[in-house]
Amino acid sequence: MIARPKVLRFRHHHYTLAVALVLAVFAPSRAIAQAVYGSVSGIITDTTGAVVPGVTVTITSAERKTVDTIVTNESGLYVKERLLPGTYEVKAELTGFRTPVFPDIKVNVDTQTKLNIRLDLGSVSENVTVAGFSPLLKTDRADVATTFESKQINDLPILDRNFTKFILLTPGTQQLQWQHAASENPQGSTQTMVNGQHFSGTGYQLDGTENRDPILGIIVINPNFDAIQETKITSQNYDAEFGQATAGVVSVQTKSGANTLHGSAFEFHLDDRLQERNPFSQSLPDPLTGKFIPDTTRNQFGGSLGGPIRKDKVFFFGDYQGLRSKVGGSRLLTVPTAAARNGDLSAYGVNVFDPLSGATPATRTQFGNNVIPNSRLSPQALAILKLIPLPNRPGTENGTRDNFVAAGSEPFNDDTFDVRLDDRVNARLNLFGRYSFARFDRNGPTAFGPGGGQELVSLGGVSNVKNHSLATGFDRTIGNNTTADFRFGWFSYKVDVLPFDFGTTPAKDAGIPGLNLDNNFTSGLFGGFVGTEGGGPIGQGNRGFNFGSGLGVNRCNCPLNEDEKQMQFVANVTRLVQNHTVKFGVDVRRAWNLRVPSDRHRSGELHFYPEQTQGPNGGGLGLATFLLGEVGRLDRYISPTIDAAERQWRSAYYVQDTWRGSQKLTAYYGLRLDIINPQTVNAAQNGGFLLATVDGSTVDIPSPLIRVAGVGGIGLNGGVRNALNWAPRVGLSYQLTEKTVLRGGYGRSYDLGVFGSIFGHTVTQNLPVLSAQSLVAPANFASVFNLAQGPPAPVFPPVPTNGLLQVPNGVSERALPDKQHLPAVDAYNITVQRELTHDVSVEAAYVGNYGQRVFAGDNPDININQASIAGYPNVPRDLRRPYFVRYGWTQDIAVYCNCAHNRYDALQTRLTKRFSRGYSIYAQYTAQRERQDLPEYFFFDPSLNYGPADWDRAHNFSIATTYELPIFRSSRWLGGWQVNQNTIIQSGLPFNVTYRDAGTDRDTGPNRPNLVGDAMAGGGTRDHWFNATPIGTAGTAFSRPALGTFGNLPRNSLVGPGYWRTDASLFKRFSVASGQAIELRVEAINLFNHVNLGNPDSEIGVPGNDNPNAGRITSTAYGGADPMRNFQFAFKYIF
Repeated sequence: MIARPKVLRFRHHHYTLAVALVLAVFAPSRAIAQAVYGSVSGIITDTTGAVVPGVTVTITSAERKTVDTIVTNESGLYVKERLLPGTYEVKAELTGFRTPVFPDIKVNVDTQTKLNIRLDLGSVSENVTVAGFSPLLKTDRADVATTFESKQINDLPILDRNFTKFILLTPGTQQLQWQHAASENPQGSTQTMVNGQHFSGTGYQLDGTENRDPILGIIVINPNFDAIQETKITSQNYDAEFGQATAGVVSVQTKSGANTLHGSAFEFHLDDRLQERNPFSQSLPDPLTGKFIPDTTRNQFGGSLGGPIRKDKVFFFGDYQGLRSKVGGSRLLTVPTAAARNGDLSAYGVNVFDPLSGATPATRTQFGNNVIPNSRLSPQALAILKLIPLPNRPGTENGTRDNFVAAGSEPFNDDTFDVRLDDRVNARLNLFGRYSFARFDRNGPTAFGPGGGQELVSLGGVSNVKNHSLATGFDRTIGNNTTADFRFGWFSYKVDVLPFDFGTTPAKDAGIPGLNLDNNFTSGLFGGFVGTEGGGPIGQGNRGFNFGSGLGVNRCNCPLNEDEKQMQFVANVTRLVQNHTVKFGVDVRRAWNLRVPSDRHRSGELHFYPEQTQGPNGGGLGLATFLLGEVGRLDRYISPTIDAAERQWRSAYYVQDTWRGSQKLTAYYGLRLDIINPQTVNAAQNGGFLLATVDGSTVDIPSPLIRVAGVGGIGLNGGVRNALNWAPRVGLSYQLTEKTVLRGGYGRSYDLGVFGSIFGHTVTQNLPVLSAQSLVAPANFASVFNLAQGPPAPVFPPVPTNGLLQVPNGVSERALPDKQHLPAVDAYNITVQRELTHDVSVEAAYVGNYGQRVFAGDNPDININQASIAGYPNVPRDLRRPYFVRYGWTQDIAVYCNCAHNRYDALQTRLTKRFSRGYSIYAQYTAQRERQDLPEYFFFDPSLNYGPADWDRAHNFSIATTYELPIFRSSRWLGGWQVNQNTIIQSGLPFNVTYRDAGTDRDTGPNRPNLVGDAMAGGGTRDHWFNATPIGTAGTAFSRPALGTFGNLPRNSLVGPGYWRTDASLFKRFSVASGQAIELRVEAINLFNHVNLGNPDSEIGVPGNDNPNAGRITSTAYGGADPMRNFQFAFKYIF
């Protein structure tokens, strides 16, 4: 506990900044920044094994010809820090000994290359060249890491040139089945879970400065391939210098210029002429165009140039990449039949009941022949249906399902560039500076045209994004034993998004009052969820449908204005004391954020549930509910204030010692302190703090009062207390033999969270700034209003003079802990590495971690006002909500408690063949087990949903190779062939089994049946993946739980189809002059055109409400977005 939290909240950042500047400017120092540089170290001995002090070690850059010299100390140890990644010549000179020369020593970012040298007696003028040698064994630290060099990055077949996809080639990584909305992530940051931890816990460093947006947990500048010197992806047990990351740290070093002019020019082209069809969504031609595959064209072009401004001293490098694309997409969807639009639902095979005929389903009367009379059809619903097209294909289940194919193309353009300068002022002082810029424009079509609906490619809306990044710094050397560096970083992330129909008023035009309140923020068609929950089918298989706009409809959080900036100061000092390398430093950051979002569409999100037209024995259709105009739930954002913004100071301090106990033993130990000050808002009344007490997984909201910032003596931080976050790091490396090393490490790390768990996204989206109106019916079969009536106006109560504002019923709020809780992970590993040859090594590791105070599932918030199942069905749902009885709340209350747990254990192996003799290999296999909590029903019974995550694949293998073919090597025109490939092989994804009419058994918690038989009997095929025999039928594997209970089937206990894909490329290189070449490339995605299947429809039927589609797979992986084979052609000029 912090005895005086105010001390932590004010002034500490001024002290920190002063310390950083003193360290950088006045310390007698030589710079070290492993986040930017690499290093070389070793012990020099004579032929008897005795250490040799006083040896002059000269290190010369092969590219820039810069020269550094150091002298071994009394222990024979030399360490040379702050070397830019690349190839170096190392030689050791001492009178009476021959001079060994190592011309090909590789130095990688955030890595110390160990080079022990033995001196032989002889003349110092007698050079002994040791060619083709660069150590592979890692003996200086125990982190779990992978390095990709420039050649691999530029040669491996990543067709969209998206750097973040290299993370997927490393052990312990898994891509989520969903990705961030392309409107906010046009740079394409891949959402990748690393060693079981949340994707947002991966920190991105670009030239040693922060490159991660903490609001969404994504990369800000996704660097161009031609700008990358190399990258290191550290998944665990990183040095104490690194923090504010719980999953991994991805460090990228951009290229610098060299003594000779060098660069590139390129063009990559892809279109749909050679593209294979998706077997599900592209099995029939588009009825309008006659094409199976919508138009697709993508052109990526650009180049790079680097060289000297002043030879051996000042260097420049710049690059540009442009993209002009029109990406086609197809969707297999469901729309209401022509008969259904007239009230005739008889073809749907589900009984529908009149909600006006009884207060509860038990007393309701069925519509005759399941036909709703014309007099009961909602005119407003019929007007909306005119915006939604009729079926254009036969479909299944009497034409009621999968009866519509939508196709179209999404224009997307981007322009990015980097500029870098390096200045070697003298042997003791180096300067660098880099500026990066990225601009993106996207216009995404929707499936139903004026009716909106699902995005056809990546977004249903219009997005404009501009990102900036700046890094600059210097390092300085004084004496032989001390180094220091200073860096300044800044980035800006600016997003503007609008719905596809911005400025229109379709709800008002259809006669629905209270939704389109203006022609600006609340314009456009509302988000409609008909028989679906969010975007996933519930109760109706795919016969439900979504229309309009919204994050859960077409990935459009719109309108949206996001303006985020961060400034960073970093200073590090390192001193060599005998066999100890002591390092300490500070990292100070200031963050600004303005976010005016539409997480709930501002013209409304309306839900139409099947339970609203259920009868005594189940049944009910969401479509019937919609046709009657009965709304089961409304959510929307309304805010008169659009300038409420957050501010935050973040700082970290660390100290670390690396002790070389002998030539075989290296130990490091460090301690890091992260201080993340509670966020503040930019002005009085620009934030509302609803505070919760958190004790482990026990959470409570002790008061219904929001603390309004800046009013009644309440601070701009809402009175949230702070905490000190101590993170120990230890590691040990022991060289068992000349070619075998054993490593082990442990470290704790903390993170900033994401989506508002620590910063942004919460207090400026509470009252009095924003009203998140949430109208929830008292029972799942009841309505909150009819379309003809429209919703009641949103509530904005006046702020009392004491600043304590009562939370009204019907407004969802976001609660934060009264004492800040950072997500924390304890990580550990034991690794054995064996060098097979001078360029091949293998590794095997146990890698594990335990997440405490982490998210429940993949989102940071948990509904603390969820109803308990205790008392169902006799006790009304609202009376089972914990905060209805206390405060009269029927709405959801999202608490950002960081109070759940997860666990990860894995065997991770890898084989690395560094590029030499014309080829390289990088292969890895991971066998893993991950378990996590879920937010659903968490506060009542966290064990109910504890299990494997939706994205957890137990087995993962990948292999990436480059190979220069030996044929015609001596011929200038016939030689120069190279083949490259990436192959990924993975086991299947877990999934749940649910059952229809579950809403009559319970109205809260998970929908899973009892397991009574073999769930996989007769399964394993596309049309029958698992035993989907309906409940109540002979041979079924499932039964219905007793009323008011949950099924015994564990979460995610079944596994879907596996995944494998090979991407490949073929190069032909022509040498046109000395140092110049032209490359012609053919690149293939999914070379073997393997159809990777998604998971099956896992909702099984019950008596009277069968699901004929249960057990069938009707889409490819990644929600139908997994690519089929296509080819890309490229030209590249290198000089």
